[in-house]
Amino acid sequence: MPSAKSTPRKSKIPFQIAKPVTPRLRKLIDNIAESGAAAESRHYVAVWDYLVQEGNCSSLELTLKPLDADLIPKMNGARVGRNIAAMAVFSDAFGALTDLVALIISLRSANASPAHASFQEKCFQILVERWSDITQWMGYLTAHRPTGLQIDQIPMVMASVLFTAFDNPIPWHQEIMHRPATVVYLLSLLQELDRRTGKYCYAVEGSNRCLIMAALSKYLLCADGRATLLSHIKASKPSTRRRIVTAIVERPMRIVGSVQADRANLVLAAADSVDVLCLFASKVAYDATLLPIFLRRNLWGELGSAVCALADMAAKGRSSDRAACWQVLARSIAAITGGIDLVVHGTSVDTASLGEMLCPFLEPGVLPRAVEGIKFLKGDPEALGWLSRSFQDVAPYCTISRIAQAALRCPAFGEEGWDMAHFTISRAVESGFSAFKARDGIAVNMCGNIKHLRPCESNHAGEYSSLRKCGSCESVVYCSLECQREDWDNGHRVECASLLKLGEGHKFTSPSTLEIRRDQLVYLEHLANKRLPPAFAQDGSLPAHPYTVALFNATRPDGITYDIQHRMDIHAQAIWGPIDGPWSERVGRCVLHAVKDPKSFTIVEGIFEFNFSVASYVLAEMRYDPDAPSPRKFSVVNSVFRQGPLSAVDELDLADETDLDLSSALDFEDSSDFE
Repeated sequence: MPSAKSTPRKSKIPFQIAKPVTPRLRKLIDNIAESGAAAESRHYVAVWDYLVQEGNCSSLELTLKPLDADLIPKMNGARVGRNIAAMAVFSDAFGALTDLVALIISLRSANASPAHASFQEKCFQILVERWSDITQWMGYLTAHRPTGLQIDQIPMVMASVLFTAFDNPIPWHQEIMHRPATVVYLLSLLQELDRRTGKYCYAVEGSNRCLIMAALSKYLLCADGRATLLSHIKASKPSTRRRIVTAIVERPMRIVGSVQADRANLVLAAADSVDVLCLFASKVAYDATLLPIFLRRNLWGELGSAVCALADMAAKGRSSDRAACWQVLARSIAAITGGIDLVVHGTSVDTASLGEMLCPFLEPGVLPRAVEGIKFLKGDPEALGWLSRSFQDVAPYCTISRIAQAALRCPAFGEEGWDMAHFTISRAVESGFSAFKARDGIAVNMCGNIKHLRPCESNHAGEYSSLRKCGSCESVVYCSLECQREDWDNGHRVECASLLKLGEGHKFTSPSTLEIRRDQLVYLEHLANKRLPPAFAQDGSLPAHPYTVALFNATRPDGITYDIQHRMDIHAQAIWGPIDGPWSERVGRCVLHAVKDPKSFTIVEGIFEFNFSVASYVLAEMRYDPDAPSPRKFSVVNSVFRQGPLSAVDELDLADETDLDLSSALDFEDSSDFE
């Protein structure tokens, strides 16, 4: 009786271990792997030449065979590590994904002749057809991280596959970018944690940016891809969306925390990675749904802290390293302050209100560091242009107290630095700061009740916690319930329905919005007290002709254009008619009140930049008291905030237009000219 031989037990997993690629192709791919980031184009050309000689795509199909979705083991993660057959499948799939990166680069970088163009196109088409299986395998490997494989390398390899597949000039990259499975996997990769450290995965090779961030940047730089990405974030379940938002918000400082300050290449890689997140923030500003979410989570504050930390690290390196890092940081700052499209294409873009984003971004000390970084960019006119435009973008917002204070924070800046940066920015910052400092303790009326003449109890540095907004239109605030009821009966009942149709920029959507509008009124009251009393003090009253507006245009970074007796009919035709709409009734009541008592009241309008195409028009009815102290002769009693096209400012025909130098006009050190 012959001895019984044990027969091998069949695996319950339906799979076949794929045959390896041909020895020659294996050697060519191994040469690329051994060279790593230093792999030259000749290595990829050698792979392309081999594929062309083969001529039938068999090697490509053989490489993709282990990535068949039917080979994914149908078992939970706990059992995978104990199944030898499953581990073999995992190993083959992981190796195939590694090889796939080399093959895609070879196909992409090949200079195919007309005779070989059809072969190249066929290879691309095979990859498109198999992309669904590829993404399923990437998701499974990332989720289970089987033991026996290079666990820490899995996210890097997966991110490398995405980045390589999204890169130009592959003709099908946009097709696979728009597939839901691709977007979902990228978002899951953003949330992936390093199993050893518990931190978000940071896949870095040499001085190149994180591969996960590099793949994300491909979506952000493609208009359709960006729309697809943001749509998926909004459409995600609330719990998933919270995880995505948390991963993006926490990444900037996590990236900085993983950098060794004495390793210039790592600092540069971190700067490149943070730059992608700045780009993301500039794109989120377009989205009315996502913007409030990221504002609440302080994304811009985290980015500002990261930029400052990287600038401090770069300052300790060699001159060449500092220059390379500041080239990236300049682009990041420009992305936040001006929108990346303005930087790349030189065109104006319509973004959401920059005030709420600039405050937390600048507060860690971005502006002083940017001025310091200019000396490292003397040989790079493009990066200097980014910073110069950033300073111009920031300057109109220096009339906001928090921004003015943030810009003056340490490290201290010198006169030379400011002159090199932009000759107006220092004066804009210092004048804005001095304006709020000089008016400390002087209240400004924010109440929307047209009959309210009592001063508010809070000063401009307070929280205005007692103010209450209309719960319906959210466009008007009141100092008390009594004032709200009175204004409802006096006209707001009619205008409220119309105001409901206005955009977010008209609404008091957050404490920051209230703070910015309060600062604009404080600043406008400051300008009125600086410029109007000398002209009106001749006979102790306002001009006899009441049909004028004291106009201050604060949208220019190099100064303020003003006309203290701008004709009201001209102004109404240029501004009030086209933009007022539902505000016409409220504007009319303010004007009528001033016309009835021209010796005690006047109309002042300030124009502030809202974004690159929209201006905030702040109409204020001010009481004039010739016997009051210098900074208090004019005080706001009513105000209306509207929005209109910024281009209308350029079309104003200002009578006797004069440039008001910020450095001299906003200084309260010497108030003798008011006496």
